[in-house]
Amino acid sequence: MNSEIATGHVMRCLSIADAITALGGRCIFISADENPGELVRSKGYDLISLNTDWKHMEEETEILLPLLKEYNVASLIIDTYQVTAGYMSAMTKSVHTYYVDDLDLFDYDVNDIICYAVYADDLYKERNRDKNILAGPGYTPLRKEFIGCAEKVISESIQNVLVMSGGTDTYGMIEKIVDKIVASQRKCKTVAICGRLYEGADLLRDKYHNYENIEIKNSVNNMKDWLEWADLVITAGGSTLYEICAVGTPAITFSFADNQYGNVKGFEKRNIMRYAGDARYDDVAENINKLIDEYASGAVRKDLSVKEQELVDGKGAERIAKIILND
Repeated sequence: MNSEIATGHVMRCLSIADAITALGGRCIFISADENPGELVRSKGYDLISLNTDWKHMEEETEILLPLLKEYNVASLIIDTYQVTAGYMSAMTKSVHTYYVDDLDLFDYDVNDIICYAVYADDLYKERNRDKNILAGPGYTPLRKEFIGCAEKVISESIQNVLVMSGGTDTYGMIEKIVDKIVASQRKCKTVAICGRLYEGADLLRDKYHNYENIEIKNSVNNMKDWLEWADLVITAGGSTLYEICAVGTPAITFSFADNQYGNVKGFEKRNIMRYAGDARYDDVAENINKLIDEYASGAVRKDLSVKEQELVDGKGAERIAKIILND
């Protein structure tokens, strides 16, 4: 977890760890560097930093394999896009391996694949068809507060808008989106939540401090409360989309990285969330502004909300944990 690696990888692993712990198992985190240390330890888990280069994972195998034996590790969850075939093979010879995937990049030498993506059924057409795949949003590893959310109450008009753009907001989308909302003279209350690694929150607060309906917040620990507060969420296409589904808040999505594209297009294909484009190429803020008008009807937002909550029930981490503990 750093300026290049999203916090979502760590958060979903923490959700699985919480579910395993609740069922009587024990978890330890191992990472290439110390970046996720504060977050992981704040949740009550030990973390071992290998002090290696996260971009070259095979270099850590000689350090990691003895640690797996030392800690009597039975199952290893691998969650990184930097993984290689050689790394997977080395780990699978030693422990039962699970790989959290949404790209199907090559033939994975692992025991199980976890792919909770909305497009999972469309992904594994050629490679990895022989693997045991925990596929679909039913395996989304959300935090326990997202289990059994109440049916979303839909307001007649859009009064509260929540804006998010991932951990670092690489393309400055929060500012662009809020600027467009201000320029359009929308009367809704708009709260923008900056990611854990975003460094421009104070500058944004200074910029909008004269606007009573605009609020800029740093990373929050009560995301579910904010999703429940919102009548509409505008967000980048990461794992937050599945939290939004559990709560049932209508959402407009955008992307700024290739690994988000499957999610945002998958939700749009199923008529659950509208997609406003890629921040690298499109005028996303303008597209969002137009889509807000399409979401104005309470009936439209109610239909989207029902579809979201039918897709994700928040019990994915528990389902994964039970499978891991029974293997």
